[in-house]
Amino acid sequence: MHRLVIVGVGVIVVACVAMGVGGAFGMLGGTVRVAPRWVQRLGFEWLYRLTAEPRRLWRRYSRHNGRFTVLALRQALDLRLRG
Repeated sequence: MHRLVIVGVGVIVVACVAMGVGGAFGMLGGTVRVAPRWVQRLGFEWLYRLTAEPRRLWRRYSRHNGRFTVLALRQALDLRLRG
């Protein structure tokens, strides 16, 4: 199935496959530090990135991604209740 994807300002591209790479280029290029393995295993790589780049990421994580916010709060509450 083809989807129309808007790239840039008003340019329409027909794409069969689209892949979001997020911070992969910075991590692979060595310009962004990768979270330690233990942080990755615990599922807190997002928190590591947020503490590393708070000015850039806080708005995205809290405001633009409501589902993320709900899941993050749920995870924090689960950890708090587990003690």
